[in-house]
Amino acid sequence: MLWEPLIISIFLSFTIWDDNEPQAIKNRLLVYKYRPQSMAAIIGQDDHKLFGQRLINQKRVPNLLLYGPPGVGKTAWAECLAAGIFGWELEDVWWRTFNAAELTKTEMLNLLWNFADRFAFVSPPAGLNFKLIVIDEADSLQKQAETFLRTKMEKESNFYRVIMICNDLSKISPPMQSRFGDALEFERLDPNLIRQRMDEIISNEKINITQAHRDQIILKNRGDLRKSIGALERYR
Repeated sequence: MLWEPLIISIFLSFTIWDDNEPQAIKNRLLVYKYRPQSMAAIIGQDDHKLFGQRLINQKRVPNLLLYGPPGVGKTAWAECLAAGIFGWELEDVWWRTFNAAELTKTEMLNLLWNFADRFAFVSPPAGLNFKLIVIDEADSLQKQAETFLRTKMEKESNFYRVIMICNDLSKISPPMQSRFGDALEFERLDPNLIRQRMDEIISNEKINITQAHRDQIILKNRGDLRKSIGALERYR
């Protein structure tokens, strides 16, 4: 019937809108809106920032293990390193972050397999011929996924690099730890640095919050910048 294509078109338009809406909402959250986009924009961790910028300048990525408490810049550091070398536009093509805590064993294996072995139709920057896999929340990584990554690191090291991120280093198996040349410890952030960053956001967003409430947030979250910024949402 003549009206069927119209109904299908309307249905598809709503489907597409629904798919994009969660990402649009996510992007409005302060923790994502103010997420660092370059190594220089990361708060604190000065030695690691210098090391990261040196890797970017050299277009070099070794296998790296990052550990430390939550909300101190580990994931931001890894993604800014990847973007500094490949570019943000090549995310999901030549580099990608996987969150082991958000995926089932089967989902993680399928996503890793598809990304690692998928042919990339977009060429990497000159001089680069490897894909970068970033594993966040690696404390939750399943044994089968760990075995997959170890195989890639051991037998196909010319084509893949792995950055693994965790809070508790003891939850990463010794065989897995031995595959990393460097393990970088990220420390809790100085409360003064968190206060300075929060004040910038409060000013930019015109958030109505007292200094006392701001300081309570900082004290409660004990060096976790991500949680401290997220706590400002209730005052917007």
